Amino acid sequence: MSRHTASLALYTRKMLLALRHGNGSSVCILYGRHNSMELCHEMGPIVSFNLKRPDGSWYGCREVERLASLSGIQLRTGCFCNPGACAKYLGLSHLDLISNTEAGHVCWDDQDIINGKPVGAVRVSFGYMSTYEDAKKFIDFVANGHLLSLLLAGLERDSLDTSYCLKSITIYPIKSCGGFSAQSWPLSNNGLKHDREWILRSLSGEILTLKKVPEMGHISSFIDLSQGMLFVESPRCKERLQIRLESDDYYGSTEDIELHRQRGRVKARMLDLERRELGEHYAIDGSGIGGFMWV
Repeated sequence: MSRHTASLALYTRKMLLALRHGNGSSVCILYGRHNSMELCHEMGPIVSFNLKRPDGSWYGCREVERLASLSGIQLRTGCFCNPGACAKYLGLSHLDLISNTEAGHVCWDDQDIINGKPVGAVRVSFGYMSTYEDAKKFIDFVANGHLLSLLLAGLERDSLDTSYCLKSITIYPIKSCGGFSAQSWPLSNNGLKHDREWILRSLSGEILTLKKVPEMGHISSFIDLSQGMLFVESPRCKERLQIRLESDDYYGSTEDIELHRQRGRVKARMLDLERRELGEHYAIDGSGIGGFMWV
């Protein structure tokens, strides 16, 4: 069993180290003594790493985890209950740790990049039931996720015309749920209009995120500005939910909430609708127990 899992981990390490962006920079940074081949069997079936963009900036480990979950791949992210080793390999100084704490960062929150530095890593763990196909699926996921940057870098290198144009804009009306693309979109004081303007609460009042409920990634949303409507669809909901952006059909109040240990004041707008299930973990409920909260 140990030889089987070690071979899968060794294959994954080699493939990750071989990935390159179009400008030749490394896609993946591995943590541990992976350069010592004689120790590969002592390292066990675990591969810890972070991913980098072509410009050298980091992909957040939470971002990688969410995208992987939508592809049916389960990863562990964070410091893996070992903050000392995490700080060592990520190059976080004592002052960095103090600064991160003062910024409100705690274990398992959604802050994965602070001041340009990662505060956690991604981990792949193999077991006796893992197969070569599982490892290859993960490698393909990482490689395909960087395919666009590779193509853009190749075009920039080979083409005489280095001008760029904005192809589309993606708006996510509901935080942690699917969004939609548009060729143009109005701006507000906070950025793209209606972008991440809504969040979901459970029936018990808990604020939901993709980390807590991965199925939220399957909820899609779309805004028709001409109609002033927000449309929400879910595989668990037979009918498409239609919400008028400006309407007297809902009532609202001002609430103080705490998110990632940071308090803020929001306007809560509950829809005066019969209960419509969006999934087993969340619902829109006219009784005021659960529903959408407008940020």
